[in-house]
Amino acid sequence: MAYSQVTDYGMSRAVGPLAFAKDGDNTLYKPFSEQTARMIDSEAEALVAANYARSIALLREHKDKLHALAEALLDKEVIGTDDLVRILGPKVEPDDAAERLPSPVFNLDAAA
Repeated sequence: MAYSQVTDYGMSRAVGPLAFAKDGDNTLYKPFSEQTARMIDSEAEALVAANYARSIALLREHKDKLHALAEALLDKEVIGTDDLVRILGPKVEPDDAAERLPSPVFNLDAAA
């Protein structure tokens, strides 16, 4: 998925808003240079590392809820929405755009 984000959807600061054509299952041909391939590898690796770190931080931040959810699943095996709300609390919507997740690629508010 990280490679697709970089090569198919153009969502990379370093590579830019480019999409590279694919030639079916022909893996011998790449429509970019070796230098670009290294850049793509670096960008994909950075995406995975950043999202892994974010996931670990979220799990640590909500460790008590994670354990409570695991205990509930061990007890019931199948839980419903009411159980989720009781364990995790009601869904919280961000109040404004500043609280929403930032785009990992482009800051549209920044000057070009």
